[in-house]
Amino acid sequence: MTTNRETFHPTGIQYHLKKGETSAIISSVGATLRSFTFQNESYVEETPIDEMVSKARGQMLIPWANRVADGRYDHQGVSYQLPINEIALNNSIHGLVRWQEFDLISHSVDTLALRYLLVPSPGWPFILETTITFELKDALLLISINFENRGTNSAPLVFGSHPYLKIPNRPVQECSLYIPANQLWLVDERKNPVEKVSVDDSASLKALVGPSADIVDLDFRSPRRIGETYLDYAFTDLINSSGQARQSTPDHAMLDSFDRAYITDGTRKCGIFYDQNFDHVQAYFDSSNPSNASIALEPMTGPPNAFNLEPDSHLLEPFETKDLQWGIFIE
Repeated sequence: MTTNRETFHPTGIQYHLKKGETSAIISSVGATLRSFTFQNESYVEETPIDEMVSKARGQMLIPWANRVADGRYDHQGVSYQLPINEIALNNSIHGLVRWQEFDLISHSVDTLALRYLLVPSPGWPFILETTITFELKDALLLISINFENRGTNSAPLVFGSHPYLKIPNRPVQECSLYIPANQLWLVDERKNPVEKVSVDDSASLKALVGPSADIVDLDFRSPRRIGETYLDYAFTDLINSSGQARQSTPDHAMLDSFDRAYITDGTRKCGIFYDQNFDHVQAYFDSSNPSNASIALEPMTGPPNAFNLEPDSHLLEPFETKDLQWGIFIE
């Protein structure tokens, strides 16, 4: 028997935004940024509409970003076990909403608001309401997020997002990377943080395991060519980089109040901007994979494994709200 019901795509409902020569597509599953283009050229790695999102491309990471080691953490004297979804490394990674359907609040030509109520589940017995507003402007996308703890107990919360950025028709290896950070986290073989060191601490960086053991220059406080550098590190002790926007469009004036990290080919820039709630930027680029055409720059409000490293620093009290802003820009 045939019906007239519309097919529901793996990425969900597609919400199109447009402002001048800038356009974006946000999908309802995970409130995921699926496409971001300027002058008909794509500046993010896109997910096909009929495929489930992989590699966390464009996803919102709620209620934690990055990893929780072994999926275990303690909160107010109680031990919790989260589902393990990074099986090879026995971690819980990137939160609980990546493949959940967000509800529509409003949608116009250049603005979209979505909401999701995260209810108690094994390992995370709290209630968190999230409202995400996407505002498309000339050559940038502003993302405003409101969290509210709707439960009766304090809830651990670390937000992050996972866009993969690129410069059209330019290999990532030929681009330069700018991350205004004084420190980064060294990680163990399961990619969980073990020690925070200066980005120019060559002796400590030589201890890194993995494909880049012989590449120890991870200081991107000035734009530097990525080349064959392997990246999967959380950068922190972020430097105030506000007030440096080139303002190539009138809307770029707003960037003066945000910090930024970006890639550039010397002519064009594509990057993230973020407010003072964010204290980490995770960079991921597997230089050993020749098919990789983008680099992940992930703004985060806490470190990897934050529920264990900083258990009392990332709590939202009952009925407390928290607002933050970040986004993607092109210059």
